[in-house]
Amino acid sequence: WVAQSSILDRAIGGRETVVVGPGDGQSKSMVARGISSALAAPLLVARHPMGRGKDASFVATLEVIGGILVERRQAGAVFTRDELAVFESLAADAALAIDSARLYRETRDKAKIEHEMTLARTIQAAMLREPPQVGFAEIHALSRPARSVGGDLYFSGVRPDGAVVTAVGDVSGKGVAAALIMAMAQGLLALVTDLGLPFGEMVSALDRNLATFNPGNRFLTLGACLLHPDGHLAAVNGGH
Repeated sequence: WVAQSSILDRAIGGRETVVVGPGDGQSKSMVARGISSALAAPLLVARHPMGRGKDASFVATLEVIGGILVERRQAGAVFTRDELAVFESLAADAALAIDSARLYRETRDKAKIEHEMTLARTIQAAMLREPPQVGFAEIHALSRPARSVGGDLYFSGVRPDGAVVTAVGDVSGKGVAAALIMAMAQGLLALVTDLGLPFGEMVSALDRNLATFNPGNRFLTLGACLLHPDGHLAAVNGGH
C-alpha cells in the first residue's frame, strides 16, 4: 500500500485504469522502491437522479469513491490482458460493495434518527396533558406540531387554592431546539402552579429561569390566565 501515488491519482482523476510497465512512465518513487510495474483503477459508482421524471435526467453520473493500486517488484513482469480484466472486475465489485455499505450505514443512521424523533414526539405529546376537569369551567386544548417536535405549548393546572392556571405559548424557531425550551417551560409552569405562587410572580419566575437556561437567545411568547372558582379572571400577556 502506498500513501501517495501519482499513478493512482491519474486513475482517479481520469476515471480510467492506468497501467505502467518497465520504462513506460515509471515514477521516481517506483524506481527508488524497486517497483517494476503498477496498475491502478478508480472505484466508480453510478448515481441515478432522484425525483419526478420531468425534473430528473435519465443519464446517470459516475462518482469516484476511491481507487485500487497493485504494484509488482519482479523485474520485467507486466500485466496481461486477463489480469487487467480481473483487476477491473475486482474494482467494480469493490466499488459496489463499498457504496452499498455506505448506503446501508446512512440508511441505518437515518432510521435511528427517525426513531429517536418519534420517541421525542411521544414524550412531547405526553407533556401536553389533558386539561383538568373542574366544576366551574370547561377547558379544551389541542396541538398538532408542523414537524416531529416543535415549540408550541399549552398548559393547564389546578393550584392549591382551587384556581386554574391556563397558558398557551410559542418558542421561537422550530424542531428539537424549540422543543427543549418548550419542555423547560412546561416543567416550570407545572412547578410554579403546584407551589401556588401569586399570579404576577408566576410569570416573572418563569421568565427568570428560562433566561438562565437559554443558549442562543431564543424567546418564548406566553399568554396565561388565572381563573378562580368564583369566576374572577386575571390575565397576562407575555408578547403572545
